[in-house]
Amino acid sequence: SDNKRVGARAMEAVMALPDGTEFVMGPERFECAEVLFNTALDDGLAYTKELSIPDAIMVALRDMDDETPAALANVFLMGGTAQLPNFSARLTQEIKNRVSPRLANHVRVKALPPFYGWTAAAEVAKTPNSHGKWITREQWNQYRENVVKYRCSGM
Repeated sequence: SDNKRVGARAMEAVMALPDGTEFVMGPERFECAEVLFNTALDDGLAYTKELSIPDAIMVALRDMDDETPAALANVFLMGGTAQLPNFSARLTQEIKNRVSPRLANHVRVKALPPFYGWTAAAEVAKTPNSHGKWITREQWNQYRENVVKYRCSGM
C-alpha cells in the first residue's frame, strides 16, 4: 500500500562504505536484529531454535533462583551488538514484559563500553588462580569447550 511505501522511505538512510561507495538501506537496518528479540517469523516459521536474548536472560535468572530486584537491576550488555541504537532500551522493555509488575520497575539494562569484555578478561588473567588455565589454539581446535570445562573447573 501507499502508506507502507511512505513509511519504508522514512526509514531509508544513505550508508557509505570505507571506499566511498554509497547505497540506500531501509527497514532492513532494523529488521536484521529483530531475530535477537523474536525468533519466529510472522508466518510462524522459526528463524532459529535458540531462545531470544530476553528469554535467555529470564531462563538464566530462573536457573539461579534469582529473579530478584537486585538481579534484574544488573543486566549488563557487552559486545558489538550491544552498541546497536536503542538495543538496551528495547531489551529493557522486553524483560519488563516478562516479569511481574512488582519487579518491572527494577529492571535496568546497561550497555558497557565496547572493549569492556577484553578489559575484564585482562583483569581476571592477572589473578593468581587463573595461572595454568590458559588454552592454546591447538588445544581449542582439538577439544573445543571440553578443554574450557577441564581447565576452568574450580576457578
